Amino acid sequence: MARIVYGVMGDSRGHLSRSLAVAGELSRHEIIFAGGGLVETVRQQGYRSISLPMLGTILRNGAVDTMATLANTARELLRRRATLAALRRELEALRPDLVVTDYEYFTPLAARQLGLPCISIDHQHVVTHTRYETPPGQRWNRLCTSLPIRLLFSNAERFLVSSFFAPPVAEPARVELFGPVLRPQPLQYTAGTGEHVLVYLRGASLKAVTELLDGRERRYVIYGFGEGRGTANCAFKKASVDGFLEDLTTAAAVLSNGGHSLLSESFHFGKPVCCVPTGMFYEQYLNAWFVEQLGYGRLMPDIARREILDDFEARIPAFAANLAGKSFHGNAALAARVEALL
Repeated sequence: MARIVYGVMGDSRGHLSRSLAVAGELSRHEIIFAGGGLVETVRQQGYRSISLPMLGTILRNGAVDTMATLANTARELLRRRATLAALRRELEALRPDLVVTDYEYFTPLAARQLGLPCISIDHQHVVTHTRYETPPGQRWNRLCTSLPIRLLFSNAERFLVSSFFAPPVAEPARVELFGPVLRPQPLQYTAGTGEHVLVYLRGASLKAVTELLDGRERRYVIYGFGEGRGTANCAFKKASVDGFLEDLTTAAAVLSNGGHSLLSESFHFGKPVCCVPTGMFYEQYLNAWFVEQLGYGRLMPDIARREILDDFEARIPAFAANLAGKSFHGNAALAARVEALL
């Protein structure tokens, strides 16, 4: 049995759910998490955790708040020396066999200072560590995203990138691609059939969502705004893991942002997606662009573009046919690679 310290960015559930899924695959080893925000919730599942500050992305009004994100990053970098000193003491006491980072800043730096092996497992490095044509109109957005990834989050020795799309890697000796890492809960469900569209648009306003969907012929099941009365064709539901997965597995399609976790789960169940990327969130835009390029759905750059939703819904059967028979489950292969690296 090995001891693994697993650093996780705690500003969104995507990082944490992927890390917990990987930890579940490595259950014969001792896993100790490190991070801030949502990471501390792992204690409820019986894991130990080390508290760390976050260099997270801050969202406001449905878009990345660049100035607030930069201010938070600068504040934590000014405290970096003290944070790293405390973390080194923790690692020296634990003496881990491996350090893993899912887009966490401090753990790979402390590992390097102590001469500990460190690997990265995330989706974000598909942005910087693979080769692809920049989507039209996104050069500045790509640059603004790539710089912090390279400067702040690329200190591991090796990168295991989880992704539903697979462009060529830039450095085959250090970078490997795997299929999506799925949470355990979706794997307990099987895909069904239905006519509704599941809607989860983090950061969008209720007004914008209702203006887009109200009065259309199709029925929409909407999460993220709490439970409400809804309209003739729109049902608003309260947050529920089981309820969400039930509605996902029986949906005809999904309308969501470009987050990799929900895209991967949707594709696992054969559900096409119409993507509305969060503003100035290049990783989400890139995901959505590949969704469209691969024929798995449509990229909808503005929530007001009703004509794109019209086209998407008309082509749901064709998009579903493109997804049929494909695998979007890379948990076992990625875990086997980690075992080989121990």
